[in-house]
Order: sequence, then structure tokens, then C-alpha cells
Amino acid sequence: MPKHKEVSEDFDILDAWEELWLTLTIIDKDLRKSILKGNKQSGRRTRKSLRVAKELTDDILNASWYAEQAAIAEKKKNKIHKNTDGPGIKKIKELRESGKK
Repeated sequence: MPKHKEVSEDFDILDAWEELWLTLTIIDKDLRKSILKGNKQSGRRTRKSLRVAKELTDDILNASWYAEQAAIAEKKKNKIHKNTDGPGIKKIKELRESGKK
């Protein structure tokens, strides 16, 4: 299982997504300028922006993983066992009592 880098409590996934989207738009323009026109500076900007995009992507992945784990933990915490005296539970109780005798 991959290790997940902890993100701060105030990290907003949607804000990071919008920033990533904007970064990818800028990358698209610079990449096209670099490839089609042979502009070296736009190639440098593209590589730098790709590194920023990678970091943003990692942050979004980690934040969403932690949010998912928190939701799962909350769901388990709030889970109520409605059928505590159902047929399966009664059978287990009978087996335990018969084993004690």
C-alpha cells in the first residue's frame, strides 16, 4: 500500500482542483508554443508547470484518500446494530453456553 502524505486540515480539494485545471491550461499553451514554434523559454515553463501540476495532483490524491478514510471511520462509528437478538446472535449465544457446561 502506498504511503500517503498528510495534508493540512484547511486543504480544500476543490480549490486545488481549480488551481490544477488552470495550471494545465497554461501548460497546454506553453507546450504548443514550445513544440510548434520551437520556443525554448516556453519549454522551460512547461517543465516547471508540470512539476507544479504533479505536486498538486499528489496533494489532491492524498487529501481525497484521507477524506475517504475519515468518512469510512465515521460511518463505522455511527453504525448501529439493529439485529442484536436475531437468529444468528441467538445461535452464537447457545453455542457459547453449551461450551461452558
